[in-house]
Formats: sequence, C-alpha cells, structure tokens
Amino acid sequence: GSKRVRGGEVEGAKDGKRQRVEDAIKPLKAFWEQLAQRRNGIEDEAIKQEEANKAKVDKERQDRAAARERKVEARKQASSGRCLTQKFALFDETVAEISDVGERRKAVECMKEAKNKSNEANEMMLCWGGIQHETQSKMQECIRAAQKQSGEAFWIWSQHLLREERKWEDGRKKELALALKQQKQRRLADVDEERDMYLGELKKVAEDRADGLNSGRE
Repeated sequence: GSKRVRGGEVEGAKDGKRQRVEDAIKPLKAFWEQLAQRRNGIEDEAIKQEEANKAKVDKERQDRAAARERKVEARKQASSGRCLTQKFALFDETVAEISDVGERRKAVECMKEAKNKSNEANEMMLCWGGIQHETQSKMQECIRAAQKQSGEAFWIWSQHLLREERKWEDGRKKELALALKQQKQRRLADVDEERDMYLGELKKVAEDRADGLNSGRE
C-alpha cells in the first residue's frame, strides 16, 4: 500500500506545478481575451458604420434626385410658351451639357431634324401664306415633328442626368467603403502590433529566466 501513497504524493506535486503554471498564465489569458474583445469591437463598429454609410448615401441620393427633378422641371417651364426659335436656342444649350459624346451626338441630330422641320413649316408659310387648307395641315405636321424631335433631344439630356446620378452613387459608395476598410485595417493592425510586442516581451522574459535557471544549475 505504500506505493499508492507515494503515487498520491507525486500526483499532488504535479497538481501543485500545474496550479503554478495556470496562475502564471492567467494574466496572459486575460490579455489575450482583451485583445480578442477589441478585435470583435472593431468588427462590430465597422458593421454599424457600414449601415450608417448606406443611410447616408440614400439620403444624399434622394436630395440629389430632388435637385435633378427641379432642374428638369425648371428647364421645361423655361421653354414652355416660347416660340420655336427661342425654344431651340434653350434646348441647344441644354444638349451641350451632355458630357457623353455619343449621347450628345444623338441629341444634336434630333435638334438638327427639329430645325429642318421648323424651317419647312416657315417656308410653306412664306410661299403660301398658309392660305390653302392642305398647306396648313402640312405645316402643322412639320411643327409637330419639330416639337417631337426637340422633345426627344430634351429626353436624352434628362436621361444623361439620371446616368450621371447613378455614376455618382457608385463612386460615393466605393469611396465610403474604401475609407471604412482602411480605417478598420489600421485599427486591427494596431491591435496586432500590440499582440506582437507582448509576445516579443514574453519571449525575452522567458529566455532571460531560462538563462538564469541554466546558469544557476551550473
């Protein structure tokens, strides 16, 4: 039975050692948990910020959409009740605002066609004095065609504004996402740097102690 007692003593000594080791690593564990919590906090904040960014872009988009609609409406109002020549002058200025070359060319073509139709109507007026019924209906047809073409040019411009808005929105989303990503990476890198410094210090202490123990044995 004496053997069993001795075994118990060995177990007891082992438990004591284990306890000392556990006590020694408690601060390390606490530090590790604190780092993990900070990392999680940074991730959570980034998710919240992402939501806030979405709301921000939504609000900005609504404001810009309202401004765009006001601009289109104001241009419509400015052109209504004017003679075709004045209307065309305003639409020529409007079309010139289209930055996309292909779209601008399309709108310019529409305006050219509108002016041709308007000139046709004017010529009929001059030649026939708009007396004959047949001529009158042809004139009306030309004027309608001119208005349709200038309306088409105006529509191309308003669609261009809409596309510009979408382009702006994409750019804004990317810009905010990039800023958020960089901020998150910087903050996580700070936490990692602290972890590496801690591990470095720990290693140094362990090596110094090991040297001390070894030289003590010698």
